[in-house]
This record gives sequence, structure tokens and C-alpha cells, in this order.
Amino acid sequence: MPWSGGSFTRTNGVNTGSTLWAEDRDDGYKILASHHDTHDQDLATGINSTLEKSGSNAATGNLNIGSNRLTAVADGTAKTDAATVNQIQSNAAAYAVATGTATAQVVALSPAITAYTAGQRISFKANATSTGATTVNVNAIGAKTLKKLHDQDIAAGDIESGSVVTAIYDGTNYQVTSQLASEAGSPAGSNTQVQYNASGAFAGDADFTFDGTNVSLANPIYLGDGAVATPSVTNTGDVNTGIYFPAADTVGITTGGVEQFRFGSSDIRSDNAIINGNFLVAQRGTTFASGDNNDDTYNLDRWLINSDGNDIVDITQGSATTGGIGLDVETTNKKFGIVQIIEARNCNGLIGNTATLSFQAKVSDASKLDNVKAAIIAWNSTADAVTSDIVASWAAEGTAPTLASNLTYEGSTPANLNVTTSYAKYSVTAAIDTSSTTNIVVFIWSDVTDTTAGHVLSIKEVQLELGSVATSYQHRTYANTFADCQRYYQRLDANTTAQQQILIGYFSSTAMVRCFWNFQTPMRTAPTMSNSAAATFEIIDGKDTVGANDATATSYTGNVTCADRAMFRANYGGTGYTAGETGLVRRDDSDATFIIADAEM
Repeated sequence: MPWSGGSFTRTNGVNTGSTLWAEDRDDGYKILASHHDTHDQDLATGINSTLEKSGSNAATGNLNIGSNRLTAVADGTAKTDAATVNQIQSNAAAYAVATGTATAQVVALSPAITAYTAGQRISFKANATSTGATTVNVNAIGAKTLKKLHDQDIAAGDIESGSVVTAIYDGTNYQVTSQLASEAGSPAGSNTQVQYNASGAFAGDADFTFDGTNVSLANPIYLGDGAVATPSVTNTGDVNTGIYFPAADTVGITTGGVEQFRFGSSDIRSDNAIINGNFLVAQRGTTFASGDNNDDTYNLDRWLINSDGNDIVDITQGSATTGGIGLDVETTNKKFGIVQIIEARNCNGLIGNTATLSFQAKVSDASKLDNVKAAIIAWNSTADAVTSDIVASWAAEGTAPTLASNLTYEGSTPANLNVTTSYAKYSVTAAIDTSSTTNIVVFIWSDVTDTTAGHVLSIKEVQLELGSVATSYQHRTYANTFADCQRYYQRLDANTTAQQQILIGYFSSTAMVRCFWNFQTPMRTAPTMSNSAAATFEIIDGKDTVGANDATATSYTGNVTCADRAMFRANYGGTGYTAGETGLVRRDDSDATFIIADAEM
């Protein structure tokens, strides 16, 4: 073994060391060919174990140069070459001038890489300014996406032409670690403010200022339109409650994913144009049997029954506190509905604008009572009176009826509403015509599709309001609703107390008493008067005691009315009264007594 521990040892097979031939002589050996051959082979083996300076052989193990330097080394040109200090200082092995396009940079490194590996770093001089998401293709291995902020695509202007880009491969994309052109500049302002201007730099005029508490903007802030369930302005705790922008010049407020009101195209909250929309006021009575419920008659205050035949629907008021109305069909295969005619004086805010009709409805059997519809109707009449039926003729089942000639639908023909056996809210929106409309009619109706009578349509919380959004129902106090209803209908009833006083007046003669009724609410117009039979009234003078000098009225004649009061002239058959004395009209002991003032439309 010529090499041992890095030292060369001579041997001829017999003796070893630097005096091996002298040792042979001293041992009495002559010069032998075998000794020379062994010695020469030992030298050859030693020589063959060294590196030849021309590079004709290769090392077979790690080389230890004993803390000495390799000098005069050429720059490496292959991936397996050693890099010189020069190459490391100039990054020549991982830098190149790119070619390609603004969104697809091409880099040819020398020495070339043959595969992408995580942690690999490259640098290149961009040949074009980025216009959007950008890739880089190194040594034709394949394009990889350049990312900023570790996961965002390059944007227009992030990389400028001629700028040097450094990026590190993360196993999927190249993450840019060098500064982007869009980051150029330095913050302006003070140590408590950041200013940003419209040119895209932290410099210049304070278009945007944040002082740690407040944000100041020199120009408007722009938000996306958003939607009912995903408003533009919200909070982290309730992302479907906030503000959104449903249309031009319109702002909507939404809570829980439901729009509550909007303003711009309409008032923040307009009044409900429907009177007694929850059917709480019932001066005429709370139930109406089909046999007494003719077509075009009023039942619960302000509501008119309309059908394709008389006496087909029982009408019942719902709870006296929660309201509602039930329409119980007593005749098969008929069509029926309820109508409210809105006085022209209450239509001024709706004419020429968009209005929305909404209500809650349910049916007892959705398979038998269906095709429920609702419509806003223009009443093209200057007269404040019903001149004909709301419906001129009822159409085939499942289609809308033909309206009287002085009525027209606002908007398209109403579509069927998918009414269920549980209360659900429905709405229809229409643009109210301005041409000749002076009144508006609200019409809700249904068909009976079964041959068996007794199917109930329940309705409550009817509302007509300005705007295109059906807001929550506006509950009013009973007193205010009652006063609104009295503009159209008032009734004086005597209760069950015997001989209860109803009216007071004076005797104009020995045969007539004149009494006055001052209406609690001025009525729409001079009302039509009606009353129970004359015999249900008793007439006495103001001095009379109960049971003395009383007389049963024989007739009422010439009732004189105006919008705020009425006068009754009652004839009687008693004697002993004096003209000019006080006279009273009271209830007969056993008969129902009433007086009605009716100014319905």
C-alpha cells in the first residue's frame, strides 16, 4: 500500500523506507529483477493515486486542502461546477435579462437550471411593465405565476420595464421579494397621520388622512351596490344588516337580510293609504252571513265585498285585538274579493309615483281555494262615488276579471299568489298613472276550484305605501283608526238600557220635534241617513219623568244633513207638548234603535 494516512511509503517487497536498496545490500542481496519490479510497481501505484494537473483523472474522495485557497479558478458554467467568489458577488449564476411579454416574462439563466425546487431564488431584469397577472418561465422549464404578498397576483404597474425583480420559488409559485413599483414613495403627513393621494402615492395633497381615530377624505368614497342579504355597509357581527344601494338615487336599509325601507326614490316611511287595514274597526258588526251579504256592500269599515254573485260569502272579523278578516265561501265555483276605494284626497302622494300593496294571507285548503290575486287599480273618475261595479265581468277561473270601464289595472295583470295554509306576506308594486286618475282602488280576490263550499281565505295587515318596498305593517292606535273610519260611516246605537237617550232638540210644533246630531268626525261629504223603524224611538219633553208624557214616534221626515252634522224631524202622536220646549229622542223599551250616517264611496 504506497499511500497510508496521506504519506507515501517505498517498498520492494522485502525492505521498506528511504534506504531499502542499502538494506538489501547489507542483507547480502544482489540486484534482483523481482525486487526492482515490486519497487517500480509501488511507485506507479503511488503516482496513479494522485490528481493529474491536466484533469485527466478524477478524485475518488473528498479533497482536504488544509485551509488553503483554490486560486485562479474559472467561473462555473454548469450546475455541478463550483462557483467563484466573483459569481457569488455578481449573482451571475441566478440573474438574466428577461425577454417575453408584459404578462409572461422569459428568463434564461446561465448555467441553466433543469427543474424548479422550493427555496430557489432568481433575479431578472423585466423587459416590459406588467399589465396584470404575470408569469415567469426559467430556462423553458414551464411558466410559473409571480405572486406578491405571498398569494396575490401581480397588478398593472407592479413591475416596471427595466426594474430588477427577485423572487423565490415556494413549491408552487414564485413569490416576489423585491420592492414593487406600486410601493414606491414614502408616507407623508406626521407621526399621527398617514396621507395618500389620488395619484397612487403616499405623498402630495392629503386626499386620504387617517389619524388613528378618524378618516378624512378629500374626495367621495365609493361603495359597491350590495344586496338585501349582503349590504355594502355592515358590521362583523351581523353581515346581513346594514345599508345597500338598490337603484339610482336610492338607499335601502336592511336588517336580518330583509329590506325594511328605502329613501331617495320614496320617503323614509310613507303613511299607509289603507284605512282599517287590519280590520279592527267593525261599526256595522263583526259577522256577516252570506244571505245578508249582497255584492257591492260594505261590511267591516271601509271594506267592500265584490263577487260574481250575491250572497255567497260569510264574513267574520278576526280577533278584536289582532285583527284580520275571514272570507268563508258558501257557494261553489264562485269568485269573490274585497275592495277598498281610496279617496282622491288621500291619493295625492301616490299619483305619478310607484306604490306597493302588501298583505298577509292564508287559506284553509290550498288545493281547493287558490288563484289568489291582488291589484292596484286606477279609478278614472272625477266623481267621489261608485258609479258601477268594480268588476264588469268575471273571467275564467285562474285569470284576472275584466274591470269596469272606469277602472284600469296599474301595471301588468296580477299574477296568482302562492297562498299557503299559514300566514305569508305578499306584495304587488305598480306605477300609478297621472293621466286622469283621481282615486285608487285596492282589490284582493280568489277563485273556488272545488265543488264543496266552506273554504276560508284569511287576510290581515293590508298596506298601500309609496315606494317599491313592502315594509312592515304600520300598526295604528284603535282610536285613530276609528276616527278615520268615521269620516265615511257613523252610527248611533242605543244600548240595552231601557229608554236610553239618543238625541236632544226642541219641539218646533205640537206635532214635531227637531233633534241635532253633531258628528264626532266631519264626514267625507253630506252623508245618506238611515235609521231603525220610527216605532223604535220614543219622544218626550225635557220636563217629563220616565214613563209620563212619552209618545212613540210615528215617522221621520226630511232629515237635513251636511258633512259635520244632521237634523232629524220626528213626528209623534202624543199630546200635551208645547212648541219651543226641549224635546228628547230615546230608545223604545224593547226595540233595537239606531241612526246611521253613510258617506262611503
